[in-house]
Amino acid sequence: MLLILKLPAFLLAVYVMYWSLPLANLLLFIKAWKVVGNRNDMYRWCQFLVRACGIKVRKCGKQELYRGGACLYLANHRSWADFFVDAYLTEGRGQLMSRAAVIFVFPVVILPLTLVRGCICFRRDGVKDKEKFNRWIDACIGASPVPGICLFPEGHRSRLPHSLPLKRGMLNYAYSRKMPVQIVISAHKELAMDEKSFHVRFGATCVTGYGPLMRTADYASFDEFYTALQGEWQKLWVEVFSADPAALPELVISAPAGFTYPLQLKLSQLLLTLLELALMAWGLAWSVRAWGGVAARLAGTLQLGVSGLQVLQYLPLVWLVVSLASCYDSTLPQPVLAADGTPLVGSSQATRDSKKAL
Repeated sequence: MLLILKLPAFLLAVYVMYWSLPLANLLLFIKAWKVVGNRNDMYRWCQFLVRACGIKVRKCGKQELYRGGACLYLANHRSWADFFVDAYLTEGRGQLMSRAAVIFVFPVVILPLTLVRGCICFRRDGVKDKEKFNRWIDACIGASPVPGICLFPEGHRSRLPHSLPLKRGMLNYAYSRKMPVQIVISAHKELAMDEKSFHVRFGATCVTGYGPLMRTADYASFDEFYTALQGEWQKLWVEVFSADPAALPELVISAPAGFTYPLQLKLSQLLLTLLELALMAWGLAWSVRAWGGVAARLAGTLQLGVSGLQVLQYLPLVWLVVSLASCYDSTLPQPVLAADGTPLVGSSQATRDSKKAL
C-alpha cells in the first residue's frame, strides 16, 4: 500500500530528471540561446534538479571546494541522485564520468551532456591499453569548457555504512598527469531519491564535506599517493556520516564560475534543446491523449456515464497530488555513524538498508 501511495511522486521525480535539460531551459536555469559571454550549464542543470527535489545541504568541516584549474573530484556513490547532487556540490566544475550503460537508462540526459562535453561515458569491461585510454581522457578534458572530472571511485552504488575499496584506474590517470585530487563525501543522498525502493523524499537534507586538496606531484610513487588518499577518504567518510545535521551550517553557493563555451558547442546545445523540447511536448501530448482513450473505454465498459468519465480522467492527477504531499519530509536525518566509525542502529533508512546488506 505504501508503494502505491509513493510511486507517482517517484515517477514524477524520474520524469523531471529524464527531461531535466529542456525543463531547465524552460524555467530559465539554463539559457541555451545565450551565445555571448561565459556560462556554466552543468551547474545550472544540477541546480534546477536540486531545487526541484527541494534538497538542502549542510556543510561539514572547514575545507572548501577547490576552484583552481583541472582537478579530479572524487565523490561517494549512493543513488541516482548522486549525478546531479555531486555536480551541484562541485559547482559544475567537472565532467561527470559514468559507465556507458547509463545512456540506456537516461538517454535524453546523458547523450546531450556527452555531446556538449559535460559527461564522459566509458565501457566498464576493462581497459586493455591504459595509455590509449589516458590519451582519450586528455582529449575529453581538452574539448570541454569545464576544467575537471567528477567521478565515483568506488565503482558501484552502495548503501553500506562504510566505503567500498577505491578503484585505481582514474587515480592512476590523475597521478600520471600530476592532476590534483579532492574528495567530496556526502551522506543521506539516498534519502532524496532511492531507486531501489521507488521512493523520493522532497525536502531531504544531505551532509557534505570537502577533503583537502591532494597534489599528486607531492608523492614519490602511486602506491604512496593511493595509501594517503585512502586514509583521507576514510577520515572524511567518518566525519561526514557521523555529523549531526542540526549542528551544521547550510552550504551556500553564491556565484559559481562561468566558463568559455565555443560557439559551435553553444549552437549544438541550442539545437539539442529545441529537439528535446519538441520530443517532451509530443510525449506529454501523446500521454494525455492515451489516458483519455483508456479512461473513455473503461468508463464505457463500466457504464459510469459522463461524471464517471471525468473522475477517471482526473484520477491520476489526484493520485499524484496525494503522493507528492506524502513524500514531502524536511525532517533532518540522524547521523549514520558514531564518532569512532561504528554504525548507529536505526539512525536512518540508509543504515537499516546497510544492516541488511551486511
